[in-house]
Amino acid sequence: MRHIFFIITIIFFISGCSFYQNLNYTRPIYNTNKETKLKTIAHEWKKTPYVLGG
Repeated sequence: MRHIFFIITIIFFISGCSFYQNLNYTRPIYNTNKETKLKTIAHEWKKTPYVLGG
């Protein structure tokens, strides 16, 4: 039981780190138009294997 909890914690930690990376990628794009922002978010999202909350 302890190993399962440990694995879930690691997966959650990796997902959280990737989620914060996505926030950092999208933050400077707000000044551009919506189409460019969506393309860049989609491009960076494809490069991230783990995304928290879809």
